[in-house]
Amino acid sequence: MPSGHILFAIHHGTYVLKFVGEVRAPMCDTLDNFLERMFGDGEISSILIDLTQTDYIDSTALGLIAKTAVFLQMHNQRKPIILSTNE
Repeated sequence: MPSGHILFAIHHGTYVLKFVGEVRAPMCDTLDNFLERMFGDGEISSILIDLTQTDYIDSTALGLIAKTAVFLQMHNQRKPIILSTNE
């Protein structure tokens, strides 16, 4: 069974999320819980989402990426940065 995982780091208010492998719906409940805790961080200034090692991402995970964009837009008028080398 293909697998994937999501890594994170925080540096001076910037959250970096790295999606690796196949990111599917079963992982999204955990990701959503993490995002809610992240949104509660009063020091958050930006979010970088690294998809350079993502083989597959389903619509549920894409919806959570969109959720980060909505949060940042409301929080500080910014957009998340998304890195991808795939079409």
